[in-house]
Amino acid sequence: MADGSANGTPGQRLRAAREARGADLEVAHESTKIPLRLIEAIERDEYHKLSGPLYVRSFLRSYAGWLGLDTGEILRAYESLAGRPESGGGDEMVWTEDQVQVRRVGSSLPRDLLIGAAVVVILALAAWGLWTIIRGGDTPSEPAAVPPEEFSVIVPPATAVDSVATPEAVGETGKPRPGRSALQPATRPETRQARLARLEADSLLGGPRAEATPPASAAVLPVPVAADAAVPFIAGTPTVLVLRVLLPAPTNCSVRRDDQAAARPVVWPDRPQPLPTRDVSPGVAYAVRNGFAIYWGARDTFTLTLGALQDARASLNGADLPVDRWQPGQPVVLDQHTVQRLGG
Repeated sequence: MADGSANGTPGQRLRAAREARGADLEVAHESTKIPLRLIEAIERDEYHKLSGPLYVRSFLRSYAGWLGLDTGEILRAYESLAGRPESGGGDEMVWTEDQVQVRRVGSSLPRDLLIGAAVVVILALAAWGLWTIIRGGDTPSEPAAVPPEEFSVIVPPATAVDSVATPEAVGETGKPRPGRSALQPATRPETRQARLARLEADSLLGGPRAEATPPASAAVLPVPVAADAAVPFIAGTPTVLVLRVLLPAPTNCSVRRDDQAAARPVVWPDRPQPLPTRDVSPGVAYAVRNGFAIYWGARDTFTLTLGALQDARASLNGADLPVDRWQPGQPVVLDQHTVQRLGG
């Protein structure tokens, strides 16, 4: 076993053992395949420059093993230095609470209560239908139901001023057609395509009271910009690493950047604005062509969690990430090593 000091920090012990072996940093890098800058950070006990405790434990185990030191003793010294309790798991890699954010999705109500509520709703609908049949032709005919889309969003309640005449309810003369309301209910379900069209009209024609059908010469929503240092973030946002996520519809998504204590969910405004040409806010959903775009900037690392992966896309410093190989709700660590593996 190599002669390493039994006292001192893990970095001091490893450096002493390497120097006693007569090896320089280049030899250590070539033998362990650990990046040179990370070996220097380990020997200086600057573990914050590595991508989380799992990477630190793995590199310490590899480096100590190559030097012939007691890996268990080195890991215990690191745990003591970092102020973390000993895992007791040997070589097992354990996720800790500061690395994984668990989000519970769904209702916490008892199953029997939900079933009972569903039965009450069904009986109420049946009674309403029977009452409509008994009344006969006294009730005006309702417009045909619109088939649901894959994604739908409910429009927030609004006053009568916000209601607009729909193309179906207005004739060629501009007057309402007989037997149908010229006002669209403010709380009706809104499909994804209809919402994108409304966002285009609102942003380009002056607000929520713009015409339902914009002129043919009007521009469309902007396309998302590439995830690189050219993203026009608000002042003070780091751009060493730039992460972009494209989503077809609102869904659970959270990101932890650098030294943040916990992941932060995406901000979904009630009326998302089109992607601006300057002062992009990290973690805010912006409307773009075919969906929504969210951007973040960081110095060292991201931890990304996506609740739904269907039609979702992500890129780091302009390189596409393999989202189709992830699991929904799985935290994924992204750093400079990720960029190198992707060829960015």
